[in-house]
Amino acid sequence: MIREFYEGRTILLTGGTGFYGQGLLAKLLRSLPEIRRIYVLMRPGRRSDGSLQNVDSRLSDLFEKSTVFASFRSGDNQGFAVAIKKVVAVESDMLEPGLGLSEDIRKCLIDELDLIISCAATVSFDDPLDHSLRLNTLGPSEILELARDCRHSPCLLHVSTAYVNGKRTGKISEEPLSSEKDIAQVVGDVTSSSNFDVESEIEDGMQRCEEIKSSAMSFHQQNRFRQQVLDQSRSAKLSDSRIQKLIKGHTKRWVEKELIQEGMRRANTHGWHDVYTYTKGMGEQLLQKRRGKVPVVILRPSITESSIRDPEPGWIHGLKVTDPLVVAYGRGLVPDFPARRGAPMDLIPIDIVVNAILIAATQGSSDSVKVYHAASSCENPFYNTKMFEYAQNYFREHPLLTKDGSVPELVDWTFPGVDQFHRFFSMALHVSTRSAS
Repeated sequence: MIREFYEGRTILLTGGTGFYGQGLLAKLLRSLPEIRRIYVLMRPGRRSDGSLQNVDSRLSDLFEKSTVFASFRSGDNQGFAVAIKKVVAVESDMLEPGLGLSEDIRKCLIDELDLIISCAATVSFDDPLDHSLRLNTLGPSEILELARDCRHSPCLLHVSTAYVNGKRTGKISEEPLSSEKDIAQVVGDVTSSSNFDVESEIEDGMQRCEEIKSSAMSFHQQNRFRQQVLDQSRSAKLSDSRIQKLIKGHTKRWVEKELIQEGMRRANTHGWHDVYTYTKGMGEQLLQKRRGKVPVVILRPSITESSIRDPEPGWIHGLKVTDPLVVAYGRGLVPDFPARRGAPMDLIPIDIVVNAILIAATQGSSDSVKVYHAASSCENPFYNTKMFEYAQNYFREHPLLTKDGSVPELVDWTFPGVDQFHRFFSMALHVSTRSAS
C-alpha cells in the first residue's frame, strides 16, 4: 500500500537539512525508488571562509558528507547516484512572504506537487518570540497557501510535536487543537482569559515584538546603553565609532533578552511550557482554522533520538534533548536528576518517526484534519530508571576519562522531587559561595 501510494509522486520537503528532513530524504530515496521527484526547500548558506554557498552546492554537500546516506553510498553507489538525481534544491526562505519563492519556481511547484511534508521549525525552547512566531506559527500557513494553489490537491503533512499539548496531563487524544481555546482554558486554569483567538494572539504577539524593538531605540534606552558602555570602559578612551558599535551590541542583546522573556511569559500564560511549544501549538491551530478543503495531516513526535535500525543503529544528527544530559553524567557532572522515579522518558527513535510520517501522509482527507502521535509512553514506556541503568552500565564499561586520565565517579541518582532538588542546589550554592569568600 505504501509503495503504491508514493509511486510516481512529486514531493516537496521543507527542513530537509535538519534531523527529521535528513532521515526522511534518506528513507524516501532508498526505500521508495518509485518516487518521481523530491523538491527540497533550502536557504543559501555560508562556507567556512564566509563565502556564499548556493542551494545546489549545499545539497551536493549533504549527499556527499551526511552520514545518513553513508550506508546507501557504500552499499549501492550506482543506485545512490541514480536516486539523488531525483532531488532538486529550491532556493527559499520560510521567513519571507510566499516562502521567498521565485514566480517561475512557484508555478512549477503548483503544477507538479502531489504531497508536501513540512518539517522546518526552530526547536529552541528560548528562541526570540518574533522569530519563533514567523517560523513555527506563520511558516506552516505559508505552506498551506501553496498547497491550496496546487493543481493536484496535495496533502500537507505537518510535523509538529507531542508537547503542543502543554500542561495537559493523562492520555491525550489524537485530535486537533481548538483555535478558540488555549491550553490554559483546556486544563481549566481559572486565571486564564476566556477570550483566546489564535489570530488575535499572533497579531498581538507580533505587535509586542515591534514595541520592544522600538523601545530599544528610544532616546532614554539608548542613553542607558551609552552609559553602560562608558561605565564598562572605565578609564579607556573610546572613539565615537567604537562607542556606537558597542551601543549597537548592547541594543541587540537587550532586544533578544526581552523577546525571549516575552515569549516565555506568553507561553506560560496560555498553558504551554516554552516558546517552542507555544508557537508550534498556534501553528497547528492556524492550519486548522485556515485549511478550507486542503487535506492536512499532523504528526506529533515526542522526544526524538537516534535511530534503532535505519539507516543504521545509532544514527543521529547533532545533539538532541537527552544527549547532553547523558554525556554530562558520563563525565561525572550530574550527581542527580529531579524527576519522579519511574516516570516514562517518552523517547522515540528517528526511524520510527520517519516511518510514521510516511504512513500518516497516506491518510490525508479534505473532510477533516487527521492527527497522529509518534510517542512511546502509553504502549511501550521507557522509564527514567531504566535509562539511568543503561547509561551507568555503558559508562562503566566505556568510561569518559578526565583530562588527567582518571575515571569520573558515577553516582546513583535518587530522582529527588523538584522542591527537594531546589533545596539541595541552593544549599550547595550557599556552601560554594561561602568557601569562595
